[in-house]
Amino acid sequence: MADKTHTPQEAYDMMAYQVSEGNLTGNFVTSMMRQFETKGTLSPKQTTWAVKLSTEAAHKESDPMAYESDDEGDYIEVVQFMKKADLKKARMTFTVGRLTTTLYLAPAHGKNPDHIYVKCNGKYVGKVTPVGHLVARDGYYKMGAQAILDDMVATGIETYVLSYGKKSGNCCLCSRTLTDDRSLVAGVGPICAKRYGIQWG
Repeated sequence: MADKTHTPQEAYDMMAYQVSEGNLTGNFVTSMMRQFETKGTLSPKQTTWAVKLSTEAAHKESDPMAYESDDEGDYIEVVQFMKKADLKKARMTFTVGRLTTTLYLAPAHGKNPDHIYVKCNGKYVGKVTPVGHLVARDGYYKMGAQAILDDMVATGIETYVLSYGKKSGNCCLCSRTLTDDRSLVAGVGPICAKRYGIQWG
């Protein structure tokens, strides 16, 4: 049955918000958003699906993922490192085996400011709270993200970042290939080094 309580604009806004929060992903969602942005409307069936998916995403985010604590968690150092950079640009991406893990700061205007969102292979996994707690559902992706975070803390965030760059030839802070010999030796480029307060050159 088609949703008759929401307009296509309202359905689009609901999707856009959940996508910006990292709660909603997928080709189906992307195609519906693209259609609205190009044609200015959604079919009744698409509107129904947009509302349904957005509502489910909001519900999932507000249940087991809502854990908060003022006590420092295991990954407080990761949070502190990422906050050295511009909040709008802070992002780290690591590919280990078949798993690509991305950490990025949540939008300041969203409902989770100062949190770090976690994605694995493009799928939203959970978040790290401002005091360093990983809040995510159990599963393969959580285990993979947790392994990366644990290695970062055990090795030292900066050391791990530079080691990854040296081994992979890619800067994990901007996902660009390191081409300059000095950057390859350092494991990071000069711009990212400056943003994160890393010694370079």
